[in-house]
Amino acid sequence: ERSHWGLFDRTARTVRDVDELGRAVGYKSLVYECAGRRVEFHQPLEGTGTRLMHGDFARKLSPSEEALATYIIKRPRLFQGRRVLVVGAGLGFAGLVCATCTAAASVLLTDGDPEVVKILEISTRLNDSSFEDTEVEVQRVLWDRKDDWPDRNMFDLVIGADVVYLEELHWPLLDMVARVLRPGCHFILFASRRNGSLDKFTAASKSLFAFVDASTEYDA
Repeated sequence: ERSHWGLFDRTARTVRDVDELGRAVGYKSLVYECAGRRVEFHQPLEGTGTRLMHGDFARKLSPSEEALATYIIKRPRLFQGRRVLVVGAGLGFAGLVCATCTAAASVLLTDGDPEVVKILEISTRLNDSSFEDTEVEVQRVLWDRKDDWPDRNMFDLVIGADVVYLEELHWPLLDMVARVLRPGCHFILFASRRNGSLDKFTAASKSLFAFVDASTEYDA
């Protein structure tokens, strides 16, 4: 079948089970076809991964996430040998595509929600044999908690999809990105223009970064 947003072929099956405490869990097992490779991840339906900090958004795959994954697949040289940080990874699709379909040196998938992190760890293990030489890790990172931030100048690329819908987190995210990116490197953000939040984030980013470019072209 085609994915919800029409950019990928995929297979989907619903799984019902119980966890180690005997509680009911349910999830969709999704396998996406990505440039001749397969990326598998879980989408929680019941139990683990459904009690989230900011509503259900983190367990849905947005059109921006599929667009970012498409962008990555079409530009593998941009990621070759690079250290990549994924912010607000959610279901992890774009980050797993980066780890599977490019020769990135490392990919760190992060999210602030501990329930989301549990699912990211499961999905990462599902794809472990496809990562080849890319080092892939999952970590909980809260943008407004500096003790969680990765080290300064640690990454060549920061990527994210639909992570700026909460305006109160714009500056914490920008401050973290400015710290962890190496000089001259890039933050690639895909997002919808809901409620003007993207425009406000773009305006704020211009006070920290010398060059900010907004574009609707991702599939060129």
